[in-house]
Amino acid sequence: MSAIKQIFLDTETTGLEAERGHRIIEVVGLAYCDRRPAGGENFHQFCNPRRAIDADAQKVHGIDAEFLADKPEFSEIAAPLQEFLRGAEVIIHNAAFDRAFLNAEFARCKLPKMEEFCKIVCSLEMSRIKVPGLRHYRLEDLCKHFGVDDSARTTHNALLDAKLLAQVYFAMTREQMPMQMESRAPRRSDIQAAAILSRAPNAEELAAHESFLNAMEEAAKKDKDGKIAMPIWRE
Repeated sequence: MSAIKQIFLDTETTGLEAERGHRIIEVVGLAYCDRRPAGGENFHQFCNPRRAIDADAQKVHGIDAEFLADKPEFSEIAAPLQEFLRGAEVIIHNAAFDRAFLNAEFARCKLPKMEEFCKIVCSLEMSRIKVPGLRHYRLEDLCKHFGVDDSARTTHNALLDAKLLAQVYFAMTREQMPMQMESRAPRRSDIQAAAILSRAPNAEELAAHESFLNAMEEAAKKDKDGKIAMPIWRE
């Protein structure tokens, strides 16, 4: 059974309201399969919106009209983008925002909405369930929580944000790894580990375990600060 392609998607726009005619100026999709990059199968395109970019939006992403002047319009990339997303699980942080813009762009091209050809997962909503108690759930907050280095993120950047989102998502869903990795052929180390776990320990292993516990107990007694110093275990 082949794994479902996951695509981490982000956009930059001329403003905040798709319903008021604001447009997409950059779209990025990074494809993964079995939690690994899907062989360079990615999508990255800047678009000429044929309208002004709000000053506040430009401060956020740093993209100006001069840079976009020679870029294609969204209508020229719409069909290839839909084909790229087709059948995939598309992960977006605050999916409602990007989906509204993408669907508005697809509608202008008389193409189907995203919901009709791919599955959309909102990592913002997922993070509120997976990581309860955070004050904020922005991408930068989740990077900090999971120890993901976002020091290069000085402005909103769709390509960098998609890469950071992938790292955050995989950190947030680590417990799903065994299920997702079942389809690959088992390595020798997996078979050996399974064999050890599936039988009762022998006398030698029990003696080694007892020795380990004794070493820990002795280390705890010698520690004057009340902190257990973990001994180095050698086979």
